[in-house]
Amino acid sequence: MSYQPPPFNYTQPPYGYVPLPLVSTQPLEIAPLLQRTRGGAPISWLVSDHPSTATTNMLLPHGRAWQNEQATYPPVSSLTIWSGPTGDRPIVVRGNPYVTVWDVLLTVHHAIRDVAQERFQPVHQQHLLSFPPSYHHPIPHPTPSEQEVRQWVLNHLNGRYTWRGLKPYEPESWVLHIR
Repeated sequence: MSYQPPPFNYTQPPYGYVPLPLVSTQPLEIAPLLQRTRGGAPISWLVSDHPSTATTNMLLPHGRAWQNEQATYPPVSSLTIWSGPTGDRPIVVRGNPYVTVWDVLLTVHHAIRDVAQERFQPVHQQHLLSFPPSYHHPIPHPTPSEQEVRQWVLNHLNGRYTWRGLKPYEPESWVLHIR
């Protein structure tokens, strides 16, 4: 038996939306620690800061570390988050063997930093004149200081830094809320 690709759909644009296969056979729920609630998010964190600064007001049984809690029920190895700060670029969180709360916070933090750095990091004129950019020879950037990157993140977020949690968006994807 040979595999045949599906027929080409000429009625949709070539870059149209393609739904991904579900990662779980059961309905997926986000962990209460990560949920956006009316009473406020269980996690207190400025997304511009490293996730190690995050705290929670939820008590877990037996003194378990809240960062190591699974991010979804049932647990999955990847999770998709959409957010205003990253625009049309999804934040894909991966975990081994499953995604944890820490994986979510760290990946969100890095995704926002990456977008801010792409937006604000200057391209030095000497590099533009020395050779044309190409796929094989990207324009080099000097390594920015942590203070510079932090300022870019703050500028990019435009006063909205506080983690407010995740809300369901589509099956198996969530929207990040910050204020």
